[in-house]
Amino acid sequence: MAEEQTELIASKNNDAFADTRMSFGDHLLELRARMIKSIYGLLAGFVFCLIFSDEIISFITIPMLVALRISGLEPQLYVSMAPEAFMTYIKVALYCGIFVSAPWVFYQMWGFVAAGLYPHERRYVNIFAPFSAGLFILGGVFFIIVVAPVSFNFFVNFSQKMQTPSLSRDSVMTRIMMKVVGETFEVLDTDSRDNDTTDQDDGSPTDNKPLVDFKKPLIKPIFTLQQYVTLVAWLAVVFGLAFQMPLAVFLLGRLSIVSLQTLGAMRKYVLFSIFIVAALITPPDVVSQVALGLPMYALYEVGILMLRLWPERKR
Repeated sequence: MAEEQTELIASKNNDAFADTRMSFGDHLLELRARMIKSIYGLLAGFVFCLIFSDEIISFITIPMLVALRISGLEPQLYVSMAPEAFMTYIKVALYCGIFVSAPWVFYQMWGFVAAGLYPHERRYVNIFAPFSAGLFILGGVFFIIVVAPVSFNFFVNFSQKMQTPSLSRDSVMTRIMMKVVGETFEVLDTDSRDNDTTDQDDGSPTDNKPLVDFKKPLIKPIFTLQQYVTLVAWLAVVFGLAFQMPLAVFLLGRLSIVSLQTLGAMRKYVLFSIFIVAALITPPDVVSQVALGLPMYALYEVGILMLRLWPERKR
């Protein structure tokens, strides 16, 4: 009797999720306990990140500031309302706290799922719970370090390519517009003459000078801190979830929901679906879509490779 009790205790110590059959009420209590523990973990992550919010904001704004510097613009973000800076400070701590506490939250989620699995299935949970949390964090970091600089550089450069059209007084279209608007252009013309100095080396009359310097960009991008942080946080979560692809593929194959042969035969359909999803959940630019679509498909292949290299044990 004593030996059986010793073996039972040892088996429970070896399995972090060891335990069993529960009624529906027990499952609800288990879910409640797991949710409370997850909330405690999120609060701890929030407080931790709140202490280092300045450093975190500096880190996540580097991609945008670098893109602005490359384009010759002032590397600075703006706020449109008085409380925006403070609210963004809190949001950054909250978003980053989710990432920091992700391993703990994933552990609790997988722990609740494991209660309804067989012992040989719980073995996979013990392995993949930390692996899943690590992939989530890796996806977010991959976006900020690799994808964000390229994507934001594309946005800023594209806005700079739009040049202000020449509004020379010799232009036919300009003369037509001046006739249409009349006094408005006369006032503008008068103000332009008053402000222009007579430092004309070629002796050309003032009337031939353009009303607007056509060499200036048509658009001056002004990025607010709150909008930027919200966009970065959303895309970081998207990339974190996308990096769960190998686990999803592995579990589908290992649980015999989809066979390995079917997963291999569906490659072209999966590739097409991945880019459709990437187009829907990323900003409307090719750079972000490709930057999300290619890693997702590569991780799909990693999941198939895991199924091939990790043979299923005989039941």
